[in-house]
This record gives sequence, C-alpha cells and structure tokens, in this order.
Amino acid sequence: MSIPKRFSDICLGPASSVPSNLAFLNGLLLFTATDGITGFELWQVDQAISNATLIKDIFTGWYSSSPFGFTQVSDGVVFAATSETAGRELWVTDGSDQGTRLVLDLVPGSGSSDPSQLTSVGAQVFFVASTEPTGAELWITDGTAHRTRLVKDINPGEEGSFPVFFTSSGQKLFFSAFDPAHGTELWTSDGTPEGTSLLLDINPGVASSSPQEVVQVGSTFFFSADDRNAGRELWATDGTIAGTHLVKDIRPSGSSNPSSLVAVNGRIFFVANDGVYGEELWVSDGTPEGTVIVADLRPGGAGSNPTNLTQVGDRLFFSANDGVVGRELWVTDGTSAGTRLVRDINLGPVGSALNFLTAFDGQVFFSANDGIYGSELWSSDGTAAGTKLVMDINPGTAGSFPSEFTPASDRLFFSATDSTHGTELWYLEASSPLDIDPEIHFDSFTETKELALNGAAKQVGKVLRLTPASRFQAGSAFYNQSFTLTADTSFKTSFRFHISRGERSNGTDGFTWVIQSSPSKSKALGSPAGGLGYAGIGQSFAVEFDTFANGWDQGHSNRVAILQNGNVRRPLAERTPSFDLNGGKAGYAWIEYDSLTTVLNVYISANAEKPDKPLLSETVDLGTLANKPTYFGFTAATGGRSNTHDILDWELNLARVSSAIPTFSSNI
Repeated sequence: MSIPKRFSDICLGPASSVPSNLAFLNGLLLFTATDGITGFELWQVDQAISNATLIKDIFTGWYSSSPFGFTQVSDGVVFAATSETAGRELWVTDGSDQGTRLVLDLVPGSGSSDPSQLTSVGAQVFFVASTEPTGAELWITDGTAHRTRLVKDINPGEEGSFPVFFTSSGQKLFFSAFDPAHGTELWTSDGTPEGTSLLLDINPGVASSSPQEVVQVGSTFFFSADDRNAGRELWATDGTIAGTHLVKDIRPSGSSNPSSLVAVNGRIFFVANDGVYGEELWVSDGTPEGTVIVADLRPGGAGSNPTNLTQVGDRLFFSANDGVVGRELWVTDGTSAGTRLVRDINLGPVGSALNFLTAFDGQVFFSANDGIYGSELWSSDGTAAGTKLVMDINPGTAGSFPSEFTPASDRLFFSATDSTHGTELWYLEASSPLDIDPEIHFDSFTETKELALNGAAKQVGKVLRLTPASRFQAGSAFYNQSFTLTADTSFKTSFRFHISRGERSNGTDGFTWVIQSSPSKSKALGSPAGGLGYAGIGQSFAVEFDTFANGWDQGHSNRVAILQNGNVRRPLAERTPSFDLNGGKAGYAWIEYDSLTTVLNVYISANAEKPDKPLLSETVDLGTLANKPTYFGFTAATGGRSNTHDILDWELNLARVSSAIPTFSSNI
C-alpha cells in the first residue's frame, strides 16, 4: 500500500485549513477550506492533481461563504454559498475565478433561499429553495439563471412542502414531500409541473407515512414508511401506484424502523429491530420470504446496532457491537455463515470507535483507534491479516482523526491532523502491484512468534529491541519464513525505528535492514561494535543506519549507507540524513527495489511523510540472492558505548513486475 502524504499546507504552520465537503466532479476535487487569510471558501485540486488553489473568495475578507452541496451539471458544478450582497444562494463554477458566479438571487438582496438537497438528474440539478411566496419547495437548474425555476408549488402558499430524501433514476426524481391533503408522502418528478405528482398516499388522509431513505436496486426503489397499520416498515416501488407495496411487516407488534439502506448485488441491506433480536442487520430481495435477518451478532434482545454500512465489491462492511469485543469491523456476503468479525482492532471490550468507512481500490478505508496510536487511518481487505494501520499520521497516542474520505480517480483524499501542520488535506494513491498482500506486516511487536530473535534481540512491550543499553551487544531479528526471489521480483519495505541517545555525545553503533540468503538462514548474526551485527553475513544486502564514526567511516557518525555481503567498510553508497539518527526521536524509513531498473531507493524522514526524493538511489545486483531461500530482517550492535535500537513497526511487500503476483515460497 502506498504511504499517505499531506497534499498541501493550505494554512501555513500549525494552524488548520480544515478541509471539508470534499467532492470529485468534472475532474476537479472541490472542497471548503481556509488559508488563514480568507474565511472558509471554495478550493480545488485540478485534474492533474498538482496543486490546491483557492478558486474564489466569494464572501471577501475574513468572512466565510461556506460552500457545500457540490453537484454536477452539464457545464460545471453548482453549489450553495453565502455572499455579502446575496445571502445564501445557488452558485456555479467551472473551476476558475471568472467562471464562478451566482446563478440566481432567488431572495433578492441579503436574504437567503438556503438551497439544499442538490441532486443531479440527467444534465440538470433538483434542489430545495425557500422563497417568501412559496416557502421551501422543489426547484430545478442547469446552472444558468434563465433555466433556474420552481418545479411546482406542492403545498400552495408560503408554508412549503419541505422536500427531502432525494433519489434520482434516469430522468426522474423520487422524494418525500408534504401537502395538506395527504401529509408527507412519496412523490416523483420529471422536472415539469405536470410531471410532478404524488406517487401513493401510503398513510391515507392527512396523516403522513413520512417515507425515508429511498434507495434504488435495479428497477425497484426501497424505502421505509409508516402506513399506520404495520408501523414503520420496509416498502418498495417500481414507480407506479400498483407497484408500490409493503415488503414485509418485520415487527408485527410495532415498527422495525428500517434504516441505513444500502444496495449490494441486487439486494437491499438495512438495519431493523424485529422485537426479538434487537437492532441487527437484515437483507431483502423485495419479497416477504426473501426478507430475513442476516445474523444475530449479539444474541438476545440488545442488538449489535450495525452502522457505517459500506459496499466494497460484492461484500458489505459495517461496524457492530457484539457485546464482547465492543464496536469493531465486520463483513458479510449476506449469509449468516458469511458474516464475521474482521478484526478486534482495539483488543478487549472497548471497541475501536471506527468510522467513515469508504470503498477505495478494492478495500475499505476508515478511521479507528486501536488504543495505541489514537484515531488513525486504517484499511481492510476483509481478512484479519489484511486489516491494518495505514500510517500513524500524528505520531503518538493523540491521533490524526482522518475524515472526509473522497475517492478521486486513482487517489483517496481526506482530512487529517498532525501536530506540525494542523488539520490539512492528505491523499493516498491507489495500490500498484507492490501494494498487494503484504508478506510481512507488524503494526507493533506485541507478538513475535513469526520472528527468529538472535543474540541480544528480544521483544520489549510493543517494540522489537535489537540491543539493550549495554556495551558490546549484537542482536538480529529475521522473519522465520523465507521467500524465493526471481529476476523480475520487486519489493518495498517500510518501518519506524527509535535509537536512544546513548552514552556521552552519542552511543554505538547503529542498525541495519537486511535481505540475505546466508547458510545461517533466519539465525544469521554478525559481529558487534562497528560490525552492527551485520559484518560477516554473506550473500546479502543491507541498508545501514550508522551512529558512530569508526576508523573506516571517515568521521561520519550520522550516515545511511547501502552495504553488501557483510562488508561494512566499503559501502556502495552513503549519505548524511537531514536529521540526527541518534536524536532520541522516532525515525521513518522506506526502502524500494525496482527489478526493471535494478535501482534501490532509500527514503528516510523524521516524520511520517515520505520524502519526494530518495536519500540514496543506487543500482544493485541482487543476482546472488535469486532462486534461493531469502530472509528479511534487522541487525544491530553496540561497542564501547551503548544504545537501545528499537523497531516499532514493519511492513514488506513483494511482487513480480511481469505478473503483479507476489512471489512466495514456504521454506521455514
């Protein structure tokens, strides 16, 4: 998986731009933000995704126009915004300052029509606006003033019909609206007065059925409604009076209150309470017999209260509380047997408070708190092993609170907070072949049974400690499972490390990340002191993080180098990093090998943002490792002074460039 990056520090320094209302339309990512000079205004990332720019300061100065509801029309995007002279009205933009303008001042002067419920139907947009003659009624626009008009005064006079729950299909709009003769019922519109009508008075007379959450599945629209006899239950319509019907009275003694309706593979999933199991996940194919509970996740009447229902491919991800592990991530294929807890992210009954589930790149991305890193960005492919922390964006326990997840072509944009830049716009790129199925993944090292710990290396709490703060120690840790590399195998790895300050001005000696096929296999361990636990390990390559100037280091006590075949004295390449490796704070490293170019790139940083340019880039020949059991891991050592050398997390991905299939050979 790619590493999330901060896209732009819109509001410079630790202040926040607070990006919100993200929408990707017409090749533009539109959003609301402040740069600290203007208020919350209209911003964009262009189709080339190269820069974030202010489109227009609609409400000039410190005031905010607070644009929202971005919705596509044929020649641009319409939205609601507030200006000093026109109040809150409908605007349109093509992504330029000149092309961003007020569509029509429906309430002339500084008063507001408060446009809302913006929904595309064909090349036009339906919306609700409130004017003095009609109140809140249904309007339509194509983004021009002369084609912006009231569709129909459904509730004649100034009271308004308050249309809500818009759903489009073809050239029609389904919605809920009020009139005095029928109450709040289900309506349809084709954008003309004569084509706007009540579909069915489900609760006959002036009482209301109050239809909610209209969701299309094929040619059928599902929704919840209360007909007074069955209570609030699941209904369906094909757009005709005859084809509008109660699907099933799930709770005969009252209302099951269906909610959170989501379409997946020709069926509708929803949450309902049948009075026996409590609020649980249900599924329907539109027939009474095909409307059933998926699974009783919390046996008894309490209910697991599923939320965040999100389709990813042919599966549904959601959060639920089974009463044992707290609110965690679940997945289902619509059957009881195919419904399971994905992973207990925050071990124990507390739950991980996961939220904002979003489908992207064949996975689900979300925010969660594992009790270690705070609320951070996570992803899941539906397996426990494939559910992982993407990055600790705000290092420590505070959390970055990612939100506003918005797929935009091959990138996922979101808002997140770090202590240096505040709340800003971030993004994650879609996976490449190297991002498929990580072969090695450790969020932390609370469990190390998959590692061979040699010499002084041991698990300490949640970290992998390669050496203790003692003199003349050497330790190594290698993944027990070997992998067989071929000429077309590429790889990339990332890890977070921490080196203590050690004795006096600096400690000794450093650590290495190693790939090796030596006869010692996962038990390989080299010499201490300047050997860094690596010297003497043949048939190998290593990236060295050196904190002591030995005689052959030419006075460098802070360097990163590429080594081979256990030789620490003749690096293939070396550079001084931009920060002190021995400075007492965590560091981040990314190491990538491209088999097409045979180039090894090494990136390091003092924070979680991967640099744009590598610190080291060197052509290397991995031929000595080809077609042999190969092991990945770390070594470290101390000499006449001491340091602790800790690895905090680690991930490794392998892939064949020609087939994008991870190479894998079980040679334990």
